Amino acid sequence: FPGLLILWLISLFFLTPSILEYYKAPVSVFSNRDVIISPGSITVVKNASVNLSLKPVSSRFPSCYLEISSLTETKRTRRLLRPDTSGLFTVPIDSLKESFSYQFSFGGNPFKPETITVQLPPVLHSLNLRLKPPEYIGDSIRTLPDGQGDIKVYSGTEIEFSLQSEKLSSAWFISASDSIALDITGNRAKGKYTAIKNTAYTFSLCDIYGQYSDSLPSFHIDIIPDEPPVVNFLKPGTNREVSLAMVETLWVEGIDDLGVKSLKVKYRKSGQSPKDFSIWDISPAKLTPSVQKELFWNLNKLKMYPGDTLFYFAEIRDSWPYKPSHIGTSDTFWFRVPSFAEIRKRVAEQDKYAEENVENVLKNQDNIEDMLKTLLKSGKGNKELNWDQKQLLENIKEAVQAQADSLQNAIESLRKNVEHLKQEGMLGDETARKMQDVQKALEELIKQYGDSLFAQLKDLQQPTFDEMLEAVKKVEEMLPELNQRLQTTLQFLKMLKKDKEFAALAMKAQKMAQQQAQLADEQSKQRIIDQQQKLLNNIDDLKKEMSQLDDAISQPEAFDKINSLQKSMQSKLSNNQRPSSEEMNQMSGSLLSLSQQLRDMMSSTKAQKLQAENKLLLQMAHDLLNIADWQNNTLTELEQSKSDIRDIAITQQSIREAIKKIQAKTDSLKVMPPIIKQKLQEGFATALQTQQDAIQSLGETAGTGFMQHSEASINSLANTVLSITSGMQLQGQSQAGGGMMDGLRKLSGKQASINAATSELLRSMMQGKNSGSGNQAGVGKEGEAARKAAQDAQNALADELKKLAQKFGKDAGEETTKRVESLEQEARRLAAMLDNPQQEIQDRQDRFLSRMLQATLSMHKQDEGKDDRKSKAAETVFSEQQGKPGSIIDNPDSFHLLRRKALQGNYPPAYRSAISAYFDSLGVLFLKRKQDAKSQQ
Repeated sequence: FPGLLILWLISLFFLTPSILEYYKAPVSVFSNRDVIISPGSITVVKNASVNLSLKPVSSRFPSCYLEISSLTETKRTRRLLRPDTSGLFTVPIDSLKESFSYQFSFGGNPFKPETITVQLPPVLHSLNLRLKPPEYIGDSIRTLPDGQGDIKVYSGTEIEFSLQSEKLSSAWFISASDSIALDITGNRAKGKYTAIKNTAYTFSLCDIYGQYSDSLPSFHIDIIPDEPPVVNFLKPGTNREVSLAMVETLWVEGIDDLGVKSLKVKYRKSGQSPKDFSIWDISPAKLTPSVQKELFWNLNKLKMYPGDTLFYFAEIRDSWPYKPSHIGTSDTFWFRVPSFAEIRKRVAEQDKYAEENVENVLKNQDNIEDMLKTLLKSGKGNKELNWDQKQLLENIKEAVQAQADSLQNAIESLRKNVEHLKQEGMLGDETARKMQDVQKALEELIKQYGDSLFAQLKDLQQPTFDEMLEAVKKVEEMLPELNQRLQTTLQFLKMLKKDKEFAALAMKAQKMAQQQAQLADEQSKQRIIDQQQKLLNNIDDLKKEMSQLDDAISQPEAFDKINSLQKSMQSKLSNNQRPSSEEMNQMSGSLLSLSQQLRDMMSSTKAQKLQAENKLLLQMAHDLLNIADWQNNTLTELEQSKSDIRDIAITQQSIREAIKKIQAKTDSLKVMPPIIKQKLQEGFATALQTQQDAIQSLGETAGTGFMQHSEASINSLANTVLSITSGMQLQGQSQAGGGMMDGLRKLSGKQASINAATSELLRSMMQGKNSGSGNQAGVGKEGEAARKAAQDAQNALADELKKLAQKFGKDAGEETTKRVESLEQEARRLAAMLDNPQQEIQDRQDRFLSRMLQATLSMHKQDEGKDDRKSKAAETVFSEQQGKPGSIIDNPDSFHLLRRKALQGNYPPAYRSAISAYFDSLGVLFLKRKQDAKSQQ
């Protein structure tokens, strides 16, 4: 044991470290200068390794303590360390995950704690997005709430990023196909990105220690799709056939979710390349989501020809700036100009339809008449209707209603026909007026008979036998007149067919002339060749139509030049060459001449018909005046008791038969419009009725009053015929003041009748006084009735003059209106004088009639707008400063000399018809004066 102790002591002194080195420990205090602690307080990256060490500078100890404490938890670890051979106490720590503090204790002395800070990889502390929409959507900039990274934007939106992280060194925006470096300022990074398509994105961050971020969130950018624009035609929205002169209205609507940038109507004519479109730009001034436009399209400016088709559609584009562009188109529609053949075919169908309706009405009239006779025959001796009669009455009602419907269909067909022809420019004013006359005649027919014929049966719901019998008899009485008027209308309708064909051909030639002139200005060679060939074919069609129209019509002179040009032009077209401009201009002029020649042929045909019918009317007027003279002579013989009552009755019956023979001539009047013809028939009916009254009165009274009334009605009918003749001669003249002029002409005829009646009244009064009668005016009840009738007629004429001034005064002018008002006042004075008529009233009435005729012709003078009358003959006719009426026609020679002198005067040709009408009226006055002179002798 002692030996062991000695060995231990020796080791204490000689072994390293020697115990002698620590002998002072129990009593010594160490400082930081006496040891070196490494690494001290530092910051390291995540997963880094550190060596914690303590190295004594002078003293040595066999051990030391190391205490490690977590910064986030209360966990502590204390370890006893042994030095290595160099006396260094060290502890390695690998894969650092979190920060901690450590403290060494050496020689019983604890040193101050040191900290190892673990710097984690950079993370995203905040994210801010600022969105700048593209200009094409017209939206404003907006900032999103902090942290919102998922967004929906329009393509082209600029996104500004702003993010924050610690100790940033660099940062990147990373998407599926792109990466963008961000600008670093302190702990904040900023950058921009333009969104074009859907994408996911994130960020990559690097701190100053070179660590890169991991597990940062991923965000998404969704692109809002831009809907394609839509455009439609709201009107017409269908394919249509149109007229060249028509202005079409289009309603276009374009819609887009963001805004309409451009809107265009593209169109091309048939024969042009499908890619050769003309453009009508109707784009809005600024971006707008909805565009509605009303367009007025004058098709006449497009130089289209019959048979051409105009294709059109709308094209819309929104504000989308990228490829492919967002373009929308509407459906393609067309406007088509019908060919001349198609137009004429439709017109012919409408004419045929109207004509067939009127013919069917005429045919069914016989059936209705048979049913009425059957109903009347079966009802004899009955007091009430049986079932068969009621059923037959219902059948008659249905038949009558069907007649009305057929006439209405005819009216509608004529109306459509007139409108269609006017739109196509294939109907002259005169032909259109005549067609409208037929339409008015049918309307008047329905209006008149709708209140009588159709209503008579329609209103019978539960009729008694007597009511049925009365209604049926009235209907039966009306049927003959209805048939006559229907036949008149049908004749006139058929007569117009030929005139419309001439008018249509003339218009067709005129349009082809216009087309040829337009074609001469065309620039496209191929279009000229195509359209010229089509035009030449149309000329051939026109020739065929002319040859089929009427064999008796000679070929117009213009055809010679047209044939020559057509042959030359066809030769060039066959060699694919365009005709020269000179040839095309010559062809245009020749076609225009052809159009005028066709119109002349139409006018010549009508003029011949008018001349023949005027001659017939004048003959009828002459015959009627002779009959009136005959009646006047008979009346004189009766008053002078030179003939017995039987001879007078035979004479009166002969006069009635003569009137009927003249009436039969009206069947030959086919050019005369139905309404005027009906007026003439009414005049004949009145004259025949008054003559029948005169015949019947002979057995009861002397009959002089009724015979006077008959003479007046015959004279009135003669004046009506003369006024119709004048009206037919003045067809086609200006309508300004025409209403007033026609009205005065008609009233002049009425005044002539009143003058004749007054003359007879005065003569009867004188005879009564001579016989010593005590009644007023010495003529008894018949004379008083005649006086009252003349006074009422004079007052009625004054009322009509007043209405005439009120209705047409504004159009006729102030001077004419004052003249008519003056005539009205004079007519009322004449009516007042008829309270106690004296001989002087006859001269007043004659002067009044002369003033009316002068006013009529003076109005015609103003209507023509010619104030300067140099011809002495014209001055004689139109001067208001004339002597007493009758002074220039005291004998036949002076009347005929004046008439011939006036007609040979130097005045415009348009006045000839007016002057002729004036002298015809003077002729009536002359004949009346001649009759009065004979009576007084």
